[in-house]
Amino acid sequence: MIFDTITLILGAAVLLLAVLTALLSPFRRDKLPETSKEPSEEPSEAPSADIATDETNQTPLPSGGVGGGYPLTLLVTVQNKQAHLLRRHLPQLLSQEYEAGYEVVVVAEKGDSDTEDILNSYAGNPLLYATYVPDSSRYMSRKKLAITLGVKAAHNEWIVMTDAYCSPAGNHWLQALASHIADNTTNEANQTPLPSGGAGGGCSLIIGYSNYDDEARPYYRFERLQQACYTMREARRATAYRAMGCNVVFRKSEFIEGDGYRGNLEHTRGEYDFLVNKYARRHLTAVANEPEAWVIDDAPTRHEWRSRHIYYMHTRKHLARSFRHRLLPFIDEFALHLCFLAAIGIGVFAGLTSRWILLGISIVALVLNICLRTSFARKAVRAYGEDIASWRLYPYELSGIWHKLYQHLRYWRANKTDFTTHKV
Repeated sequence: MIFDTITLILGAAVLLLAVLTALLSPFRRDKLPETSKEPSEEPSEAPSADIATDETNQTPLPSGGVGGGYPLTLLVTVQNKQAHLLRRHLPQLLSQEYEAGYEVVVVAEKGDSDTEDILNSYAGNPLLYATYVPDSSRYMSRKKLAITLGVKAAHNEWIVMTDAYCSPAGNHWLQALASHIADNTTNEANQTPLPSGGAGGGCSLIIGYSNYDDEARPYYRFERLQQACYTMREARRATAYRAMGCNVVFRKSEFIEGDGYRGNLEHTRGEYDFLVNKYARRHLTAVANEPEAWVIDDAPTRHEWRSRHIYYMHTRKHLARSFRHRLLPFIDEFALHLCFLAAIGIGVFAGLTSRWILLGISIVALVLNICLRTSFARKAVRAYGEDIASWRLYPYELSGIWHKLYQHLRYWRANKTDFTTHKV
């Protein structure tokens, strides 16, 4: 019999599974940038000048422009052995074209002579301020303490936070981020106006896209993009969970009123995740994924990349809404592997039982699933300006679960006191 009941049932099931699994792709569900990435402008040398090191910074900063908008504070933290990164990226941070005016607050480790030398080389630049984390600080994350000191030193309500190993994609980065300050002024469910929460429009948080530079391994860039699609979609539709990368804008007043990082200061890492998780409000988070708003991270070493994932496994246990955030990626991965294994299994069964039509259907279903998911992923990869070969995309999606399993094993074997400042 050419068509029997088993062939009809199994063939229909595997075809349906192939289509439904493809539709679960995070690259299909997220809103992609409308334009392609333009080549980054070369950072220009900022004028060398004296920096103001007043740690109280109580003098109001002039708006510095006639174009309206909101003055911004660009907060950059520099840890030990990161002076060379600051030297590379500071010129572009100081040469942003933003009419409303901005300042750059650099927070460094006290006694880091290399960083101090770099900051002193910009002596007199009115945009640049510096403050330092005291050596005596103990029993708390020094990175979170540095951010807290930088927020208190800021003159402006809106703070843009990034790291020393990051650089803007161009000189209109701050302008692109600031254009979202008035986003999300109405509740999507009932279209009623939302409280502004102070000067500066309706949103309380802006999450910008960031990824590694082209020197990073293709899988690193693919995974960052994939996870960003999940988090950006969540931020748009509900309440933001975390930030993928170092590109976040928040309000100084909300940070101060919420006691900053109180409640998670003892956790060594996770400064961006805790910030977004704590201060995000439903329908009050804007997502800046247009090319001008991107930030480019320096390519991590394999050790750095693994460490970031292992530290996140510790951090996520202390984040709100963790189960809901992880549910959709779990369903997607489960369905992806179920489809792949079902197509292979049904194909083997069909071959062993001489059901050649069923074998053909299973092959068509597998090819259809691969083509659809690759098409969705390729569209996102191109929209975000990533140079990743199309033939890698489906294998990368399949391999994600094995990378996570390996990271779980490394975290399970790790000394848990490494993730906290309370070494007891």
